[in-house]
Amino acid sequence: MGALPANHIVPPAISVEDRLRLVINTIPCLILRAMPDGGFDFINQHWLEFTGLKMEEVKGQGWHSTLHPEDVEKAMCIWHAGLAGGKPFEHEARVRRVDGEYRWFLIRNVPLRDEQGRIVQWYGTGHDIDGLKGAEDRLRLVIDTTPALLHSALPDGDIDFFNQRMLDYLGAPMEELCGWRWTKFIHRDDVEQIVSKWQWALDTGEPFESEARVRRADGKFCWQLHRKVPLRDQAGHIVKWFGSSIDIDDRKRADDALRKSYDEIKVLKDQLYKENLALKQEIDQTSMYRGDRRVVGEVAPGVGAGSQGGAD
Repeated sequence: MGALPANHIVPPAISVEDRLRLVINTIPCLILRAMPDGGFDFINQHWLEFTGLKMEEVKGQGWHSTLHPEDVEKAMCIWHAGLAGGKPFEHEARVRRVDGEYRWFLIRNVPLRDEQGRIVQWYGTGHDIDGLKGAEDRLRLVIDTTPALLHSALPDGDIDFFNQRMLDYLGAPMEELCGWRWTKFIHRDDVEQIVSKWQWALDTGEPFESEARVRRADGKFCWQLHRKVPLRDQAGHIVKWFGSSIDIDDRKRADDALRKSYDEIKVLKDQLYKENLALKQEIDQTSMYRGDRRVVGEVAPGVGAGSQGGAD
């Protein structure tokens, strides 16, 4: 090979660390690194430019100053719970952009462990999901305004969502209904059978259907027809249950009234049958009595004549 021209400038060699830092800073997502205690010690350039803050302002616990005030408490609670659990976790929160606008982000965090299994670092990413959240909000608006009582459940049976119409119907917030707490709103005489049928559906993967009385916001118990169907992934595993509840109280009351009327008619019919039978027996007995009198009346004259002839 020939020698390089005298005026040729050789670019400095880029170290692996510098190359990695370049990649991290140009990736179009927010990247963070935190110490085992949760204090941030690195945020990529994209995050700094998005928030308009300097590294010194977000290090340690300063990062939560970029969150929406309504999301801070929940985000911090999830963050500390995730650190304590030592497992990957995620949450959604609104992050303030440099222009003051808040945008929704999905933030995921995973731990890095040493050979002894101790956590030495946390790494996280933040992805802008504001457009998706907007679509979700529009869908939620449709679900909440639909004239139906809707809910969803996790594969293990925990109810994780009720639409607003259902919450208004029950007069309770989501926190009092999620998981299995919804059973507190079922009539005590119906709890065992609806839980048993739900457990059977979870065990078999078959659609669920049951009737039960539900306590309304005014304290009145009304009959509802509950249905749930599973949503499966491509492998056939259940990933979600979706359900609806229909108020059938008027129908049940009409059925009960019809059944009561039928029972009353049956009782009346049986009573009439017994009375007719008794009347028939009475008529038969009366007819037999009259027949006996007639026979006696016909025989008596002959008997008298025979007796008189014998006397002669």
